[in-house]
Amino acid sequence: MPTSLISIVAAMALVAIMAVMAEPSLSATERTRHDAIVTHVEYLIELARDRSTTTDIAHGVRWDLSTRTFSVVEADLSVFPVVILRTTTDPTTKQPAQLVIPTGMTMSPDDPFRFSTIGSQTTVFFDNWGTPVNVSTGGNFQQLLDADLNFTADGWTGWLNLRAVSGRVTTSVI
Repeated sequence: MPTSLISIVAAMALVAIMAVMAEPSLSATERTRHDAIVTHVEYLIELARDRSTTTDIAHGVRWDLSTRTFSVVEADLSVFPVVILRTTTDPTTKQPAQLVIPTGMTMSPDDPFRFSTIGSQTTVFFDNWGTPVNVSTGGNFQQLLDADLNFTADGWTGWLNLRAVSGRVTTSVI
């Protein structure tokens, strides 16, 4: 059956319309993936806080720039510098409690925990009351003020705020 120019143009128009309709679903998928990353970091922070209060052992969330990984760690805050004892296991999955940030997503800055009192940090620790603390020189505890983490990718921005006194985490997405 011979193909006419009109049928070829009609087929191309149909393909173009389908491509335009598919684009929003692809960006919706990306947004969902990005939202899940922020939610997972929120979960890791809450897990560290909860483990600190229930086990009476300090836990924290550590950022490793070389592997682009957030990990929940158990720490000995009685010595300076702080000694990381081990990576905590996620009680649900029984795997290490960590998250690798995918390439293409940026955080500002590379030390993501921006605390008002001490600037950038790669780790936030929680004491046995669930309060975010910093261990300064000499092993003195310093309660931290609110911290913000900013995640950006593909025209999307996600904010995560850690409240100092309560240790509560809130998120928002733009």
